[in-house]
Amino acid sequence: MKRLRNNAFEHWRYEQNDIGDLRKTIADVHHEKGIPEFRLWTLPHIMGKIQRVCVSVRYDVDKAIVNLPFIYELENAHNLRSTVYLRPSGYFYGKSDIQNYIDNHDRHEIALHGEFVTTAENRSTDEFAAAREEKIMLERYIGREVKGVCMHGGELRANYTKRTWRAIESAGFKYETLYRNKYYLPLHLPCDAGIRKTLSIGQRYADISAKADKEYKRELTDNLIECFLEAYAYGGVFVLVMHPIYFSVKKYLKHPKNVWRLAMFIPRYVSSLIKMKSAQEYLNIDD
Repeated sequence: MKRLRNNAFEHWRYEQNDIGDLRKTIADVHHEKGIPEFRLWTLPHIMGKIQRVCVSVRYDVDKAIVNLPFIYELENAHNLRSTVYLRPSGYFYGKSDIQNYIDNHDRHEIALHGEFVTTAENRSTDEFAAAREEKIMLERYIGREVKGVCMHGGELRANYTKRTWRAIESAGFKYETLYRNKYYLPLHLPCDAGIRKTLSIGQRYADISAKADKEYKRELTDNLIECFLEAYAYGGVFVLVMHPIYFSVKKYLKHPKNVWRLAMFIPRYVSSLIKMKSAQEYLNIDD
């Protein structure tokens, strides 16, 4: 039992060869408490047919919120729907852009693309206050509850520390997709006080993982099929992370406002690069 807990604590997942031990542990506890062994199937059913796998497409909207309508045209043609992770106080769009988006696409789930470390620094506060402020701000913009969250890692900012998951719980989020643990089964991760209240759903694959060359489309397609088949074998959730700007840089740049925002941002980006050491991936890393 201790080995299973340590594995989940350190790697945010259970390995395939741990599943049998985990199920036996649960069955033993049920037997000890006089509870019959049973399994709750977490995936939905469609017209009475239980689904074996779920694909959760997520768009990290770092910059190109203007590309979302184009993406939705593609999704609607195939009866698909995705989750959009928005930044309520980022560089590249703001309140008016978000509300314009909501006016036409309010059926899609919206989650928070959090920037707790950056927000805390800008407002001279801490991650806990920043998490609450960002959640409340986005909820005001969209007029409904924001249940999910993940950290924005762009602009050379990690926005993640050892305190981040605690800030997420304190702010009242229902789920997070923080960890690139290549895992398909949602779970409540262990912590010092027992288990976390916030459900953890692991990231499996992102469009930025494929090499940006002439074979990009083929590599991306092959990897998506492979990940889907793995998720099917697990009976779990395949979280696919996508970025709207990759759908069309031309569509993004045809808006003069976006060109202006990029021009304003580039000096800040260069300044951050200069401050970084050669081995750094992010400007702010708190171990």
